[in-house]
Amino acid sequence: MQLDEVDKKIFEILKKDARISYTDLAKQLKVSDVAAKKRVDKLVANGLIKNFTINVNYAKMGKPIHAFVLLRCSPKSSGRIKEIVSKSLNVIRVYNSLGSFDFILEVVSENIENLRELVESKIGNIKDVIELQTLIVMQ
Repeated sequence: MQLDEVDKKIFEILKKDARISYTDLAKQLKVSDVAAKKRVDKLVANGLIKNFTINVNYAKMGKPIHAFVLLRCSPKSSGRIKEIVSKSLNVIRVYNSLGSFDFILEVVSENIENLRELVESKIGNIKDVIELQTLIVMQ
């Protein structure tokens, strides 16, 4: 699908506020409500918009520590390990990756000590986990 300037503007607007009404979206695009809805529906139907989501403020939920954990594991165990780490309440996303590490885990934690416990004691002790590296996000 070829994107025009209106489609690109829709992406910009929805990235900032995915809950915007079609009326407000239409005003910003300078088109009718119906045209705005049809444009968004077309982007969804063509798979350019996969879903509408939220950006959670984990710090306000008592988890101000945000980190990425790079994980390397035995190839034969990657599916099992991904399933295990995905179930942790502190792991908010698991990305498959190419290169030195098999997975990138996006995690949040109440404090550094709880992060250390998650990484070293829980994830680090999973059978066939070979290597971990933790990167703390500074925002």
